[in-house]
Order: sequence, then C-alpha cells, then structure tokens
Amino acid sequence: MISRTLKDCETNYATNERELLAIVWALGKLQHYLYGTRDINIYTDHQPLTFAVSDRNPNAKIKRWKAYIDEHNAKIHYKPGKENFVADALSRQNINALQEEAMSDAATIHSELSLTYTVETTEKPLNCFRNQIVLEQAQFPRY
Repeated sequence: MISRTLKDCETNYATNERELLAIVWALGKLQHYLYGTRDINIYTDHQPLTFAVSDRNPNAKIKRWKAYIDEHNAKIHYKPGKENFVADALSRQNINALQEEAMSDAATIHSELSLTYTVETTEKPLNCFRNQIVLEQAQFPRY
C-alpha cells in the first residue's frame, strides 16, 4: 500500500482532478512493477472520473494525465464502494498497528545490516529484538 498527502496547491484541485492525480501518481510510483503488463484495470468508486477522462474534456491538465494513463494501457472502471472490498479494507487498517509493524521491521533490517562480518556458529540470539536470529551450522557452510 502506498500513500501521500496532497501538496498545498493540489488541495485546490477539483475532486475529479484529485482522484485522477492519485491514479497518475500511483502509476508513476509503481511503473517498475507494471512494466510489460498488457492491460491495467483501475477500479474507482468515483463514477464522474470515468467521464472526466473522456476525449470531450477541454481541461489540458486532465488531457495530459489521460495520455500518461494511456501510455500504461490502463483502463478506468467504475466499481461502487460497497463492491470494492479490497480498497475498503485497506483504507480502514489500524494506523497504530501499521506504525508498530513498521518500527519492528526497521529494527530487524537494522540488525541484519549490522552483521557485515562472518559470525561463528552459536545457539544464542544475536540481538534483543522481537524477531531474534538464531544461527545454526547449516546456515553458514564453510568453504
């Protein structure tokens, strides 16, 4: 899941523009994962957005964004919020649980990065974090 806050100038955008900005921003952030895919289906609960990206819209900014979306072979489909269970579940995740999980991951990553030298076999934990590492003989074959 990725997210960001709107910049000051973006808060003045119309709702259609904000929704479309979110799609364009997400495509830009995820383009390395999306490269080579044939079709991308984007589901939105904002039905006017499907009409905002039509060729009849005179807004130049929306036309540029539509061209960017078309480069990714993405199609925007309307799906009512009640039927879009995945987006609904992601938007309602517990923030405190996410922050706690992120903090524990950072600590684990830090502990893994600090092991830059060869460690002898031991049965004792090497760190005091929640997910402790125990090394066994099979993990480090001798060359």
